Amino acid sequence: MVGGASGDRTGFTKRAAHFAAGEYRRLSANFAILHQIIFYDGEGDWHEINAAGPKIQAVTADDVKRVANKYFTRENRTVAIYTRKAGVAPAEKPQSTTPSMTSR
Repeated sequence: MVGGASGDRTGFTKRAAHFAAGEYRRLSANFAILHQIIFYDGEGDWHEINAAGPKIQAVTADDVKRVANKYFTRENRTVAIYTRKAGVAPAEKPQSTTPSMTSR
């Protein structure tokens, strides 16, 4: 179950409400609507703009686990190992001349 422990729907309903609010905000401005229509048209059917929300909400945690187990396998991965030549120190980071946004 998406909401956590089975039987606890509070987390699920909060997420569903949050998702619905995001969907509403996403379609509340003309430019955002245009962007979504272009996106879904590029995916094959602009009418999908009306069906995507319920389809996304229908996905369960079990669906995500099933797909992850299918595609994230030992045989279906690529591993890269980055090494330095012996005796070569990592390059120092250049000092920034612009002030940091975190220091005030």
